Amino acid sequence: MASPQVRLGDLNSYPAPVIGVKAVRVLTNGLPTVTAGDFVMPHDEKPVHFAVTTSNNPRVLVQGVPTTNVGAVDTFGHVRITGAPNVLTWPHRYSIIPSVATNTWQQDQKSVW
Repeated sequence: MASPQVRLGDLNSYPAPVIGVKAVRVLTNGLPTVTAGDFVMPHDEKPVHFAVTTSNNPRVLVQGVPTTNVGAVDTFGHVRITGAPNVLTWPHRYSIIPSVATNTWQQDQKSVW
């Protein structure tokens, strides 16, 4: 099933918004488009950490990076819950998890659905 595309400022289930994006020149309904590896606002009392977005759309790329849509799980386990209601992408059965240490992408073989 198609899911809304996530944009800068859209929330996860915590709710914490996306605060930093790489694809600043690609707009979805007037806001920068979120891709895997974009920063999420720190949201607990622990020492500052940054969760990042993931993607379950390895075939939908923006500036060469998989897009993030509603239903994708951030690296700290919160699910993306808001996005552009009229810009839909079709999720793949595998999720893409950014590897921050190596700046590469790894494919998780477990289905996210």
